[in-house]
Amino acid sequence: MARMLRGVDISPGVGRGISILWTPEVVAVPLRLDDRALDTEIRRFHRALEDTRRQLMDLRRDVETTLGASHAFIIETQLHFIDDRMLTERVESIIRDQQTNAEWALELALRELAQRFAEIADPYLRERISDIQDVIRRLQASLAGYRTDFLEELEGPVILVGQDLAPSQLLEWLHHTEVRGIVLESSSSTSHVAIMARALGIPTVGGIHGVLETIRSGLEVLVDGYEGTVILDPTPLQIREFESKKKYFAEHLRALAQASQGPAVTRDGFRVRLHANLEEVHEVEAALRYGAEGIGLFRSEYIYLRMERSLPGEDDHYRWYRELLRRFPDKPVTIRLADIGADKVPLRMEYPKVMNPALGMRALRLGMRRREILDPQIRALLRLGAEYDLRILLPFISAVEEVMEMLEIIDENRRALHREGRPHRADVPVGIMVEIPSIAMMIPEVSPFIDFLSLGTNDLVQFMMAVDRGYEPLRYLYRPFHPPVLRLLAEVIRSGRDRGLDVSVCGEMAADIPSVLLLVGLGCPVLSMVPQWIPAIHYLVTILEQREVAKLARETLSLATGKEVEEMLLEWIQSHYPEGIYHRLLRHTHRRNRTPVPSEGEA
Repeated sequence: MARMLRGVDISPGVGRGISILWTPEVVAVPLRLDDRALDTEIRRFHRALEDTRRQLMDLRRDVETTLGASHAFIIETQLHFIDDRMLTERVESIIRDQQTNAEWALELALRELAQRFAEIADPYLRERISDIQDVIRRLQASLAGYRTDFLEELEGPVILVGQDLAPSQLLEWLHHTEVRGIVLESSSSTSHVAIMARALGIPTVGGIHGVLETIRSGLEVLVDGYEGTVILDPTPLQIREFESKKKYFAEHLRALAQASQGPAVTRDGFRVRLHANLEEVHEVEAALRYGAEGIGLFRSEYIYLRMERSLPGEDDHYRWYRELLRRFPDKPVTIRLADIGADKVPLRMEYPKVMNPALGMRALRLGMRRREILDPQIRALLRLGAEYDLRILLPFISAVEEVMEMLEIIDENRRALHREGRPHRADVPVGIMVEIPSIAMMIPEVSPFIDFLSLGTNDLVQFMMAVDRGYEPLRYLYRPFHPPVLRLLAEVIRSGRDRGLDVSVCGEMAADIPSVLLLVGLGCPVLSMVPQWIPAIHYLVTILEQREVAKLARETLSLATGKEVEEMLLEWIQSHYPEGIYHRLLRHTHRRNRTPVPSEGEA
């Protein structure tokens, strides 16, 4: 009998296949060992390390062959963890001190690490424990003699079902099977597997409580990653509706892709460049697929956070960024210097305790005092600037003095490279993140020292309104439409452009339809966003008239409350596009292809 489950949409798309339950964990129980058995147990642990290392190296080779080298970084991270002496020594210590078996020692080591990660405020970083957990589960599986040979026997499209899924596990499944969808108990949209699912276009629904008890293997399953629904054992009518919806959305995406060819220009000639925001190198594939004209923001701090043993060196930085840059050889790539500190602290790094870490020693405030963090990254970027269209972005700037000090540090590194005779670019463009109100008010004074501005609207709203964006009771204050926020944005965009600076917005506003109306109206020439939003925003730009939305923006700036602004924007959209912003595009496409449009899911 058909049954519908409602969850959370994690990765868009619709998929159909046979459910396969994935429960990879090995149950670890403590076993008491006598003194004579301890050395043997430690040797057994080291054999498991070698076996797991071989598995991961084989998987890395398979991933590079089938999915491309950019996805292999996940396996590289796990190989680093396998080689981490701190893990090895901790497990050996537990085996000896507690006279217990290796499986249980690994379990205790995992619990210690999980406790440390649970104290991290940033959800993206907090969830990196899943990558470490995957390595430890692999080690326990190796100790137990568990194998995944059964994957090669599976045929046909499958829907993976599990409490959670590690990225390396998904890569194994993709290498051997045809994965059409994922259903998880976890509801995180920032986990590695969620990011990977979106990059690979795999429909994913999370937040299904008790998923392993609710769904059994062998069922036909429909996954709707747009609405966050899962249908078990669907009826023939539901399957027909699903196929119709699948065809509709395929047409939708094709139409957007076709409409997104060429530059994004409004009907009256205003050009908007659309760039991508990336956190991981493997996301570059999605940026290319969705037509990004460049990378507007690459968050480099996640490279630091993946290093388990030490801070990354100059050659580490060079290799990572080169992998990104070689995929965009003729397009601008903006790499933000590491914004570490606050809730993004590498595991092996000592960090001063402060009352409010979000306003304390972080980003360049930390880097300028800990040059071993900053100098290797700057040297690598200057070297790569000789080969690629690379720009350096300075994060968390609050004063003009900080910009001047950073330019001197960059110049010191340039002079050192010159003395060493190493190829580099002396005049790599340097810009600042405008995310603190103090620097937003100093654009005329800071403009002689920089080449571009990048408006980080997420933090700018947070600091402007004095509200923690993650605190649900105060979410009503964390809105970009409050008049003081809009007036500051308008002034920064105007002041930057008047002084010949390249101006972009790289926060969530760049992919929000009402916000885009305002940003185009305010004359912002570059919007940078999650890659999947680029085709939709591209089409939106092409149907607008800049003169019209400029008038709309001026009217909103005269209002007194955020609610009034939001209502004005929604009324404007309704009056100009009563059938929906994308309706005309889809109607034209379907008429041309003589394909009926289903009544549900109208865009």
